[in-house]
Amino acid sequence: MAVLAGSEAGAKIRTGGVTPELYPDFMQMARFLSAAGDAGVPFKATAGMHHPLPNDNPVVPARQHGFLNVFLSAAIVQAHRVDVDVLEALLQTADPEAFLFDDERARLGDYEVSRDDIEEARLGFAISFGSCSVQEPWEDLAALGLLSPEPTEIDS
Repeated sequence: MAVLAGSEAGAKIRTGGVTPELYPDFMQMARFLSAAGDAGVPFKATAGMHHPLPNDNPVVPARQHGFLNVFLSAAIVQAHRVDVDVLEALLQTADPEAFLFDDERARLGDYEVSRDDIEEARLGFAISFGSCSVQEPWEDLAALGLLSPEPTEIDS
């Protein structure tokens, strides 16, 4: 991260693949988010980010990260500068009741971020994530009541 700090480059973390060792554990992800936040380095997360919440992938088998957890944790890192142990716990949170979303804020566990915090993190820190599926993220968010059913413009 020190090499990337202050440059126009960003970091990438691979969050999945076809074998279990390609999935970083929750502490590895927490350390990555913390280091990127401390250095002011934007990042993207690729592979394995199919679902909003952490889940077990029986095919690999591995525990997958949830994209809601990763991106809310990134906003929390920027707004609150929490330590890696807190981040690890936030990243592992799989209970939908631990999340709150409204027009002006979001909360994960005990940590709240404003709409401005989220926009700042999205534009300059947590840039994007990769998923092999368009359907799964939409369907899972709709099932959690966080999104209307898939828009008609998106075809699978």
